[in-house]
Amino acid sequence: MGTLISAAELNQWLQSDQDVLVLDVRKSLFYFLGHIPGARNIWRPDYEADASEYPYKGMRASQQKMASLLGKLGATSSSKIVLYDDSNGLDAARVWWILKLYGHDQVYLLNGGLRAWKQARFSTSIKPAFMPSKAQFEFKGTRHPEYLAELKQIRQLPQQNTVLLDVRSADEFNGITRLQGAFGKGRIPDSVWLEYSNSINASGFVAVNELQQLFSDHGITPEKEIIVYCQSGVRSAHTHFVLTELLKYPNVKNYDGSWVEWSWYRQLAVETGLKTPGEGS
Repeated sequence: MGTLISAAELNQWLQSDQDVLVLDVRKSLFYFLGHIPGARNIWRPDYEADASEYPYKGMRASQQKMASLLGKLGATSSSKIVLYDDSNGLDAARVWWILKLYGHDQVYLLNGGLRAWKQARFSTSIKPAFMPSKAQFEFKGTRHPEYLAELKQIRQLPQQNTVLLDVRSADEFNGITRLQGAFGKGRIPDSVWLEYSNSINASGFVAVNELQQLFSDHGITPEKEIIVYCQSGVRSAHTHFVLTELLKYPNVKNYDGSWVEWSWYRQLAVETGLKTPGEGS
């Protein structure tokens, strides 16, 4: 079974499998307005690094912090963890990437998120889920350090057969706008642009054959090493999921620090302005 599941599949699991943990990856306000029954709520401070660890925000939480969080939520090393949000899978994919990086095997995304659950006419709840006694959680699955790119690797680019893929908006890529948290405008030199949102539609993820054509048209092909970045590793985690799980690309990394980290180091080179055809889409 793939890691992208439908609302019907999740409903069946909840009816038959006792070791399923559903995580609602949204701000608590939205969780209390309605969520999948039994889902437990987490949000970015839960899975981001503590403020003392980095001079910029948004980096992934440590393995120890994630293990502690999952233990509090009642997860075991054999739990099926299903993630959903209402932001086109962005935050769910971020948590998926972190859990796979550290070594939890059974992690799934709900295709279409909460919207798909409601469209399938399954019930929602406004009651917080029962929180079990704190458990000791360990990452016992296959770790995926190859899913992570760090600053030192990005500084060595460009390299032959490696694509640095920027999945932010066109205005961010071209240096027109700067989101809060970044320390300047622009892009990492030699980046190719393809906004993450091209991978989704009103129902969830775009069909695999369309995704294959989309990425191929931008020179993003399976034989290359693909390093994805965005503002702070969230949108890029979404594209990482698309490339590794839906298209089965073998060599894809998410640059966790992304533009926030790169722009913090003022001595690093930056590009701005529109790229002409042939320089990256």
